[in-house]
Amino acid sequence: MSLNVSVVGEARIRKAYRLLPIGLVLMGSACGAHPRLAVRHGTIEIRRDVPTSSLVKGVLGIRTGSSASRVSSVLGEPFTKVSVSFRGAPESCWGYRASQPGTSVDGLSFCINRARRVERIMIGVHG
Repeated sequence: MSLNVSVVGEARIRKAYRLLPIGLVLMGSACGAHPRLAVRHGTIEIRRDVPTSSLVKGVLGIRTGSSASRVSSVLGEPFTKVSVSFRGAPESCWGYRASQPGTSVDGLSFCINRARRVERIMIGVHG
């Protein structure tokens, strides 16, 4: 009987080893995902437990230095684009609607420099 158990156990281990690469790929694809933020119906939805101050560091894998094409691919078309000057250099700030329960956050802007990279992320609030 123990022979059958070890053979069955061995077969299960072999199956598990064959599935291991798939599991690793799935785990790797989830790295950088931020389950506390999502884009739904054109609005970046931010969960209540996300500190507002953390949003200027990065949103959905977009941080300072990310490409403009990355912003577009993750967030889609902004509802507005505004040309501004920051530290004497021109940039274009792309505005997206955002919401966070219990706060006055109503937008996030990703300011793109001449090199087509995110220069800064700004939080919009309603008063």
